[in-house]
Amino acid sequence: MGLCHSITHFQGEINFEVTQADFQHGQYNGSVLISNPTMDSSYYLYVNLIGIEQITTKGFTVSNQFLDINLMRQKLNGDAQLHIPFDQHIQWEPIYQNYYSIISDQTLSTIVYLECFLAKSSSATSLSSSIVPNTRQIHVVKTKKNRQDIKPISLNYEPKFAGFAPIIQFNLDKNTYRVGEHLKGKLLVDNTRSQFALVKNQITILQIIDLLFKNDTKYKRLPPQTMIQQRLDNMHSEKRNLDIDIAITQSFNDACTYPGRLYKVNYVIQLEFMWEDQQTHVMSNEIVIYNEND
Repeated sequence: MGLCHSITHFQGEINFEVTQADFQHGQYNGSVLISNPTMDSSYYLYVNLIGIEQITTKGFTVSNQFLDINLMRQKLNGDAQLHIPFDQHIQWEPIYQNYYSIISDQTLSTIVYLECFLAKSSSATSLSSSIVPNTRQIHVVKTKKNRQDIKPISLNYEPKFAGFAPIIQFNLDKNTYRVGEHLKGKLLVDNTRSQFALVKNQITILQIIDLLFKNDTKYKRLPPQTMIQQRLDNMHSEKRNLDIDIAITQSFNDACTYPGRLYKVNYVIQLEFMWEDQQTHVMSNEIVIYNEND
């Protein structure tokens, strides 16, 4: 981004570049390139953080905070070509953390506003009258923050009395995915100390029992679908570890074609199994899938 000026106070070009604007950790860096300045070395170059705004996917402004935090101030040395980097860390806590309850199911866009200008004073601010006319540049950085907490999932079935029933554990690294990702997990079936055998063809892994997605205030439910079924033969006095790897692809893309804005897709992973006592046992947990365009 460059602006050419041909006025009495300043003739030349200013290029203001921001390479990092990490508002969460307060880290900002970039550089300013000044070419052919027609002013003496009594002027100062400023880079300021002037505002941070948070907006949800529905267009709700969570916060709009105007700031005037100096990231860099340097006196010009009169050279014809000036390349001045800045790398600054500031202590500032983003305000959106206080609004988790109202935006937990949405993507939060954060817009960071930075400015660069020349000034005649070493104590100038964004609103100072000592700013050299037509030298101010604004740089906007927009980022997205996924507000859905990512948590590991562990489904466990353990015997009421140790040694008298099988142990089943199913683990996922996270509960939030996007279309195109792989849902990966591990299933442990430990029947080494059990008096029961797993009934043949009676274990179903990762069955979608409900799909619910939101279009503004309308809801639509899809019929149950099965993602994957893993059949195990009769198991007695043995232990198995199974790797689960499911690509979240076309079926969810089809669901995402429902008219209107899709924010997320909820579904439930369900683990069903039956032992020779003929009782069906079910473990389940909710998973969230975000539309890749969200």
